[in-house]
Amino acid sequence: MSSTLAASFARRAYSSLLRLHPASRAGYGSQMASTFDAVIDRAAARGSLAVLATLVTESAGLLASRASSPLPVTPRTPLMRNITQDVRFALRTFKRRPGFTAAVIATLALGIGANAAIFSVANAVLLQRLPFNDPSRLVMVWQDAAALGFPRNDSTPADYFDVAASVPALESTGAVTYVSFNLVGTGEPELVNGLQATSSLFQTLGVQPLVGRVWRADEDTPGNRLAVLSYSLWKRRFNADPGIIERTVNMSGNPYTVIGVMPEGFEILDPAVLILTPLGFSADRKQDRGSHFIDVVGRLRRHNVDHGRRYLRRWHEDGAIDLHRYSGAGAPLRCDR
Repeated sequence: MSSTLAASFARRAYSSLLRLHPASRAGYGSQMASTFDAVIDRAAARGSLAVLATLVTESAGLLASRASSPLPVTPRTPLMRNITQDVRFALRTFKRRPGFTAAVIATLALGIGANAAIFSVANAVLLQRLPFNDPSRLVMVWQDAAALGFPRNDSTPADYFDVAASVPALESTGAVTYVSFNLVGTGEPELVNGLQATSSLFQTLGVQPLVGRVWRADEDTPGNRLAVLSYSLWKRRFNADPGIIERTVNMSGNPYTVIGVMPEGFEILDPAVLILTPLGFSADRKQDRGSHFIDVVGRLRRHNVDHGRRYLRRWHEDGAIDLHRYSGAGAPLRCDR
């Protein structure tokens, strides 16, 4: 749960409690709200837990002052009279049993924090759209080696090229594999997660860099040291400097030329990925059917999404003998986000 989201929740909760306080009706409500906003802003700088702790402390103080307030409050309706009596009874109970009061406040704080955290995850994974063009057409294509205990096995280079050339349901495909780099030369040395990717990956995902460009097909060659940074790494490590383009950075002892920066929110397979570089298959590597290290992303043809998914399922069920013992099982990319 981000500190910004926690601060917004805290302001709404405090405002609701403030409406029941006699100071609000005496004209002091806006001043108390402004003071609370300033306190919450300071707490937000320390993190979401500090915001929740501040909310609990300030709410308890507000309720205590409400119980001891000399200002007369005359309920306007029977409903308000009943609510006032219930609140007074609750405050007297809390005062007599401080241990119980602390347990109630702690339970509420934990419950609110847990629910907010769960919603943050569900919102990012289930509700928000993927940061790609027309994400409903994106699928992951796996090798089915269920007989060997790997129902979703990584592909080999040769099988990736077979899929790209032999599956008419796919408009385009891209391949990636995980890699890590020791980034040095700007600040403290840092081990960063990255991906090596084919140039076709960006077209398949339907995404363009925020700054600069991505590598072309003719640049997707072995040993071509080009790098595209994630937005978070660009902002944190290079102070969001647009002049980073065409600058050389030291990665694992080798000079890489930065040619682009991906937009904020972009992620593929793993949100911890911070750098992308060319995968670059050699002629011999393209024939490799023994090394399973590639994840394959595909885009189904437009206006034919359902047919494409049925084709991939049928391809999977038929065994795809012409594709060297393995079959492709298509799954929507959202399932594996």
